[in-house]
Amino acid sequence: MIIKSIEKAMKMLDFVSENSGGTPVKLQRIAQAMDMPPSTCARTLATLCACNYLEKVSRTEGYILVSTEQFNSLYFPSILA
Repeated sequence: MIIKSIEKAMKMLDFVSENSGGTPVKLQRIAQAMDMPPSTCARTLATLCACNYLEKVSRTEGYILVSTEQFNSLYFPSILA
Protein backbone atom coordinates (compact mmCIF):
# COMPACT_ATOMS: atom_id res chain seq x y z
CA MET A 1 0.00 0.00 0.00
CA ILE A 2 1.38 3.41 -0.99
CA ILE A 3 0.60 6.63 0.85
CA LYS A 4 -0.01 9.08 -2.00
CA SER A 5 0.99 12.25 -0.16
CA ILE A 6 4.37 10.77 0.79
CA GLU A 7 4.86 9.49 -2.73
CA LYS A 8 4.18 13.01 -4.11
CA ALA A 9 6.60 14.57 -1.61
CA MET A 10 9.34 12.13 -2.61
CA LYS A 11 8.70 12.86 -6.29
CA MET A 12 8.99 16.58 -5.53
CA LEU A 13 12.37 16.00 -3.88
CA ASP A 14 13.49 13.98 -6.90
CA PHE A 15 12.29 16.71 -9.26
CA VAL A 16 14.12 19.48 -7.41
CA SER A 17 17.25 17.33 -7.25
CA GLU A 18 17.19 16.51 -10.96
CA ASN A 19 16.24 20.00 -12.16
CA SER A 20 18.09 22.45 -9.94
CA GLY A 21 21.50 22.39 -11.60
CA GLY A 22 22.74 24.44 -8.67
CA THR A 23 19.97 27.02 -8.98
CA PRO A 24 16.60 27.19 -7.23
CA VAL A 25 13.53 25.60 -8.83
CA LYS A 26 10.43 27.79 -8.88
CA LEU A 27 7.11 26.81 -7.34
CA GLN A 28 5.24 27.08 -10.65
CA ARG A 29 7.66 24.71 -12.36
CA ILE A 30 7.38 22.13 -9.57
CA ALA A 31 3.57 22.40 -9.45
CA GLN A 32 3.30 21.97 -13.22
CA ALA A 33 5.63 18.96 -13.21
CA MET A 34 3.68 17.35 -10.35
CA ASP A 35 0.34 18.18 -11.99
CA MET A 36 -0.98 19.80 -8.84
CA PRO A 37 -2.38 23.22 -7.91
CA PRO A 38 0.32 25.69 -6.85
CA SER A 39 -1.33 26.16 -3.43
CA THR A 40 -1.19 22.43 -2.68
CA CYS A 41 2.35 22.25 -3.99
CA ALA A 42 3.38 25.21 -1.81
CA ARG A 43 2.02 23.51 1.33
CA THR A 44 3.92 20.30 0.55
CA LEU A 45 7.10 22.27 -0.17
CA ALA A 46 6.66 24.17 3.11
CA THR A 47 6.48 20.84 4.94
CA LEU A 48 9.62 19.60 3.19
CA CYS A 49 11.34 22.84 4.22
CA ALA A 50 10.15 22.49 7.82
CA CYS A 51 11.58 18.95 7.86
CA ASN A 52 14.91 20.29 6.51
CA TYR A 53 14.84 18.44 3.18
CA LEU A 54 14.48 21.61 1.11
CA GLU A 55 15.36 25.25 1.59
CA LYS A 56 13.24 28.10 0.26
CA VAL A 57 15.74 30.55 -1.21
CA SER A 58 13.09 33.23 -1.69
CA ARG A 59 9.50 33.58 -2.81
CA THR A 60 10.57 34.53 -6.32
CA GLU A 61 13.63 32.29 -6.72
CA GLY A 62 12.27 28.98 -5.44
CA TYR A 63 13.63 25.90 -3.69
CA ILE A 64 16.89 23.96 -3.40
CA LEU A 65 17.85 20.73 -1.66
CA VAL A 66 19.47 21.06 1.73
CA SER A 67 23.11 20.02 1.50
CA THR A 68 24.10 16.57 2.72
CA GLU A 69 26.37 18.16 5.32
CA GLN A 70 23.58 20.38 6.65
CA PHE A 71 21.12 17.48 6.74
CA ASN A 72 23.58 15.19 8.53
CA SER A 73 24.48 17.85 11.09
CA LEU A 74 20.79 18.23 11.95
CA TYR A 75 19.90 14.55 12.19
CA PHE A 76 23.19 12.81 12.99
CA PRO A 77 25.24 15.24 15.09
CA SER A 78 26.85 12.52 17.24
CA ILE A 79 28.22 10.75 14.17
CA LEU A 80 29.88 13.95 12.95
CA ALA A 81 31.34 14.91 16.33
